[in-house]
Amino acid sequence: MYFYMRSKLFLLPFALISLATEQPTRATYFGLNYHYLMNLDAQDSLATTSEGLGGIKWGFLWLWRFHIGKFFIGTGPGINFQGVRFKNPTYLDKKEDYLLVSWDTISTRKYQKSKLQGTYVQIPLMLGIELRRFAFSIGGYFEYLITSKLKHKYEEKMQDVNGQERTHLIRYIGRGQKHTFLGTYKYGVVARLEWLFRKDYTKVEPSALGVVVAYDMVPWLDAENYKTVAMLRLGVSWRFTTVGRKKGGEKED
Repeated sequence: MYFYMRSKLFLLPFALISLATEQPTRATYFGLNYHYLMNLDAQDSLATTSEGLGGIKWGFLWLWRFHIGKFFIGTGPGINFQGVRFKNPTYLDKKEDYLLVSWDTISTRKYQKSKLQGTYVQIPLMLGIELRRFAFSIGGYFEYLITSKLKHKYEEKMQDVNGQERTHLIRYIGRGQKHTFLGTYKYGVVARLEWLFRKDYTKVEPSALGVVVAYDMVPWLDAENYKTVAMLRLGVSWRFTTVGRKKGGEKED
């Protein structure tokens, strides 16, 4: 019975899409998101900071929306760049299933930044309502990690061949999950509220300015000692409609 009910819920969005009576719209979303690690103590070795716009990343989403009157169902591919900036020069290692965190304490180094970043392919499924001036949608998403890196940038004082002390700018980048220990996939819930720039309700689908909240329901890091640490994203988005519609399903030229 449990698996029967799950299969019915999985098929529900596709059943609703089949009821769509209007030409679907295709929109491009561009967003800027601030990333915050939930359930992480401020004194933890992985404590983050917003200094220098740390934790702000961008993303794109190409969304097809199927309309049923004022309601709609949306899905499509997207790409998200996610990351945080650490308060301290942080290096990661792993022993068995536990993440080991260490700081660089070499006194001759002056760190400018220490960041952990991941790039994800995203597929959302949104259910929403669109009124004359506002639209609201809520749903879920699945994300798959395609690249990741641990990045440091610091200045270090070193002596040259003549014995003179010079300051060198050094960049260190550790690429891949063997350096970042991010999970391969994650999923979560998302809500979006949009204000529509609409001049004529019967014309082409409008552009929109929105605010977005997304919460991962699985850990960001693949480690037993950080399995309660999940990502929260707060952001703004701009919607460009690339295929529009008129009321009643007539496609806009």
